[in-house]
Amino acid sequence: MFDHLQVKHDIDRRKKKTANPHLGGQCPLDYCSRAVGGGSAHRHLMEHFYKHMCPMGGCGKEYPRHDQIRAHCENLHGITMLGNWDFAVWKDAVVLR
Repeated sequence: MFDHLQVKHDIDRRKKKTANPHLGGQCPLDYCSRAVGGGSAHRHLMEHFYKHMCPMGGCGKEYPRHDQIRAHCENLHGITMLGNWDFAVWKDAVVLR
């Protein structure tokens, strides 16, 4: 997904304030009016495509970012997720402008 956003849509994932000036500070999705700046555009777009679900059976919590699910698991369930645990789930397809 990272490469796709970079190659097909010219969305730079570097965390620099000067990244992605062509977006004009706005999310490129037609239905989203959120202001995004620089490298946060990439992270914001990933939130449209993926959600991260808690691996604990019966919990059902979902978060837009992996760091949030890690914090949830540690704080609520006492689980430290080491390494590259990935509980990302593809959301419904969306189309970039």
